[in-house]
Amino acid sequence: GTILNTATVGAQQTDPNPDNNTDSDEVEVGSADLKVTKTLKTPAAPVTGDNVVYEIKVDNLGSSGATGVVLTDALPAGLSGVTANKPECTVASPTVSCLVGSLASGSSWTVEISGQVAVGTDELINYASASGNEHDPDLSNNSDEVETLVGKAVNLAIDKSHAGDFTRGQTGAEYALSVKNNGPDASTGTVTVTDTLPTGLAATAISGIGWNCVLATLTCDRADSLPPGDSYPDITMTVDVA
Repeated sequence: GTILNTATVGAQQTDPNPDNNTDSDEVEVGSADLKVTKTLKTPAAPVTGDNVVYEIKVDNLGSSGATGVVLTDALPAGLSGVTANKPECTVASPTVSCLVGSLASGSSWTVEISGQVAVGTDELINYASASGNEHDPDLSNNSDEVETLVGKAVNLAIDKSHAGDFTRGQTGAEYALSVKNNGPDASTGTVTVTDTLPTGLAATAISGIGWNCVLATLTCDRADSLPPGDSYPDITMTVDVA
């Protein structure tokens, strides 16, 4: 803040005006004030397998320069293949250390750190902080944290097949519908299969183990989770050919 320096002079003789025997000088002391701002740049709503990019900015809000500035980013669990776009940074999981160096008053320094969200990750909590050689009068803004929920990535695929050729007027022809999860996460919530028949076919039955099927709408659904790489039991649909 400030320094107040007071000096006093005195002598053995009587001083007729002692009021001017003391004088003070106040000087304002400049200081560096580092501020860290961290944001999730992309994507806004990450899911498993996405490549996320964080932007970290270090500002010197103080009236004097900062030296020996070091930025440390504590990487969240669930982030792999981490890289930084500045040569001043060293990636040594679970941290990224950046030797920012000197920051003049009013100047800033920015880095982007990216990595891939691992399977099974529900949340990313990323914490970054900065420090320097000089006394920092406000340590409350020297760090910042970004907390991000991770969505599930499920790649459902359906395969529809039949055996043999259909003939005009045929009854009891069958289709098989198979649903597979190509991952990387297990499915959650309700999975629904809807079939739209072409003109000339009339459905007479639709069913499958574990499926809740409605013939009138040709829909089947179920709520049990499907692990990555697995398939549900097939749905069998029986049709008559016009």
